Amino acid sequence: MVAERFVRRWFPGADVHHLLNLLVVTPSKHAELTAAEAKLFKADIIGYKAELNRLGIAPEIFDRALKALSDSVKKRAS
Repeated sequence: MVAERFVRRWFPGADVHHLLNLLVVTPSKHAELTAAEAKLFKADIIGYKAELNRLGIAPEIFDRALKALSDSVKKRAS
């Protein structure tokens, strides 16, 4: 749910393939999500969540994915 490029840049060592960060989407939905990532890279989290909502994806999924990614970094560090 959180873009792999974003995770690799801002969460070094995170498991980008964590189950809570994966979402199965159609190719057209993937293209729309990729377009929405521009907001994520501008640190416009509210705008990104609004785009997710517009695409029919619950914004809470992003929150769970971000927490799981953060936790995966903590696990590797300990």
